[in-house]
Amino acid sequence: MNLFQMTQEAKKIYDYLTELDIDEQAVYDTIDGETGINEKLINYGHVIRAINADVESIKQEQERLAKRKRAFENHISSMKERMLEAMNAIDMKKVMDPLFTISVRNNAESVEVLDESKLADDYFKIKKEVSKTAIKEALQSGKTVDGARLIRTQSVIIK
Repeated sequence: MNLFQMTQEAKKIYDYLTELDIDEQAVYDTIDGETGINEKLINYGHVIRAINADVESIKQEQERLAKRKRAFENHISSMKERMLEAMNAIDMKKVMDPLFTISVRNNAESVEVLDESKLADDYFKIKKEVSKTAIKEALQSGKTVDGARLIRTQSVIIK
């Protein structure tokens, strides 16, 4: 029986036994004895722990690969800088090969900011961002905030 089916069966037993005003622990013991839902939930917990270990392993591998990627990108950038210096030193504009062409290109103009503190406010972007903390404090103090509400969710914790 899968967890969904067990839950349906457990709900029927729960509804029946709570109508009879039976002790809460006896209700849960009966549900477990009839459905085996406790064992199923425990098995889910074991699977979740195993998957969490895989997730952590993948996270570490992603970090390792990201570092390696950055190292390769830095190496490529450094090689291109040396190529540009060499080609500019001898005023060479193009090198041809059957597989590719290497050439010096004049890029579009770009801005180099030397000192941000000297720039006028007109040259800054203002990022508009929702402050959930401020909204939560306002709602908790009884204020009405159009477009937002307080919610309380639930989650399962495996210790």
